[in-house]
Amino acid sequence: MSDERATFHLELEYLDARERELKSRLESKAASDPEAVEPVETITMERVCALAEKMLAILRQAGTPALTTAWSTAFIDWRRAQEGLEMLITQLRPRAEELNADDVQSLDTARDRLDDAAEQFERVHAQVVAWFYDRAIGSEA
Repeated sequence: MSDERATFHLELEYLDARERELKSRLESKAASDPEAVEPVETITMERVCALAEKMLAILRQAGTPALTTAWSTAFIDWRRAQEGLEMLITQLRPRAEELNADDVQSLDTARDRLDDAAEQFERVHAQVVAWFYDRAIGSEA
């Protein structure tokens, strides 16, 4: 196994162990003091998309076609990159012990694409927040 693959496997093992540890702590806390732990809904792509639709409706209503388009485009790019990485992981998981250099390169490329899409979305979202902030400050003056 190459060093890169070994590192990848160690990262996955660590993340799996950390997830189990956090779930165990939460379950233990909920068992000892149920009111201390608020139930939360699992974040799913469906919920994220529903929130995105609400945001787009707010932007449309605010009359900002350029920001609406930029936000929508950035969100769609992020979503496609996220789905692409998830699909690749699903394809590669059954043969995780046998990944070759091309597989690792595909994962790296998909991760880089997702990182770029997330950064672009964050930039556009910051512009939207700034626009709303300026609008709110302007209405207070």
